[in-house]
Amino acid sequence: MSDAYEFRPYEPSDREQVIALQQHLWGADAQRNAAYFAWKYEENPYAKDIAIHLALHDGEVVAMRGMMGAIWHPGAERPPLPVLCACDLVSSPEHRGRNLVRPLMNCAIDDLRRRGHDRLFSFSASPFTFLSSIRSGWRLVAPYRPLRWQTRRSANAARMRARMAGRPLLWRYADRRIPLLDRDPAHCFSRLESRLSQRGAHTGIDIEVERTPRPEVMAAIARRNAGGHDRVRHLRDESYARWRYRNPQSDYCFVFAGAGTPAGYMVLRTARAGRAADAAIVDWEADEPGVLRKMLEAVQRSGAFDSITLWSATLAPAMIAMMAGLGFGEIDATRNIKGFTPGLLVRTLRDAGDDPLEAALAQACGDAGRWDLRMIYSDQY
Repeated sequence: MSDAYEFRPYEPSDREQVIALQQHLWGADAQRNAAYFAWKYEENPYAKDIAIHLALHDGEVVAMRGMMGAIWHPGAERPPLPVLCACDLVSSPEHRGRNLVRPLMNCAIDDLRRRGHDRLFSFSASPFTFLSSIRSGWRLVAPYRPLRWQTRRSANAARMRARMAGRPLLWRYADRRIPLLDRDPAHCFSRLESRLSQRGAHTGIDIEVERTPRPEVMAAIARRNAGGHDRVRHLRDESYARWRYRNPQSDYCFVFAGAGTPAGYMVLRTARAGRAADAAIVDWEADEPGVLRKMLEAVQRSGAFDSITLWSATLAPAMIAMMAGLGFGEIDATRNIKGFTPGLLVRTLRDAGDDPLEAALAQACGDAGRWDLRMIYSDQY
């Protein structure tokens, strides 16, 4: 076995090796991994070519860095721009510690620069990836500052798990699903639907819960609420909803407020391989703040979830105050790792030059308040 590594762009013949490598990142379910690869890279409507870069050893794929296609609005009244978002970074266990990340990323940046890309976004960096990215020229634009509401039972379970993690013999069970601590997440959306249908008359607004998106309705609400807002945001049109919510690693539930023509929607997500009924509000829009509040109150009262989390980084102060009134509190997502702050990272590949759209995006990268950040923009959800 040689010590030499080859770094190069992905080729279609690498597909099966890349999917096999992903068991070290996505999990052991080979069928789900293949579906996830197809969804993220081959069916993505915003990338002309698959942007994956590989490290090979003796002809075998041993590490990869993936980029997911996306379309972003640089601000109000400006047309959208294609931007690649860095996502999957993984190496096989026997090749870790070989300093592959830097040359692999250099290979990706050089190739993407040749393809004409101006900058990269990153929404889902692990602590290791975050710290190595900062050292290699990425910049933190906006911390996520997540808010969480949780039941008393969920809080007690978290404290018990933390105590187990520090005890001899018990630490190995802290990250496992324990029925006494966690509820099975598989049926939480069914509970939500049945309980809201029973309590609909008490919410003060018609609430409908569905397991599939309404792309036209959601895009129309998003367009209504984006008008005049000079914030950088992802394109959320009908095509986006049809593609984005087919992620094989996630389960989604769609809450619509108002009969006939809905005045708002909320998208809840749970991890398909999760261990508890923990939901994330990955996207939402409402014509009035009161509509959003009623949706939140209805979901809370349903008792379907152990916890509900969302990003507060770019929320208006009035909305943050409303969330606090509903029992949401800021949580520490740093994992006590020095220098790690979960948030949007940006890597500039070339100067914006005379392009006004790229210049607007470059300017926004220096102002966290210019962004509209939602969990749905991250491949982690």
